[in-house]
Amino acid sequence: IGIEAEEDQTYGTAQDALDFGLTPMHNAASGKVAAIGRPASFMDDDSEAVLRRVRRPKGNSFTTDTAFEASAWEPISEQVFIKAWAHEVEELPKTVIRRFYLLTGLLLPIWTRIPS
Repeated sequence: IGIEAEEDQTYGTAQDALDFGLTPMHNAASGKVAAIGRPASFMDDDSEAVLRRVRRPKGNSFTTDTAFEASAWEPISEQVFIKAWAHEVEELPKTVIRRFYLLTGLLLPIWTRIPS
């Protein structure tokens, strides 16, 4: 059984990103904004040091120092960052439709035959 559920989508605020002490930045190539943090100290699955936290309206991620240096991120003022963040959030969808699949019944005998 496939079930579709519509839910309101919420996004992070620019002030929340700045409250973490992250640096407001603009990507000259993509035109997007993010709050990017100072180096952190842990390793990813490929044993490469993950050095920077990237906070965007849709969520958080991490990037290596190598990828960060190769990108087009430039520091911007907080005022410009807040306006650009708000503009980016306005362009994002207000609702999201998710599809859930529900399998019921006596599945144990046929569980291994169900496609992933």
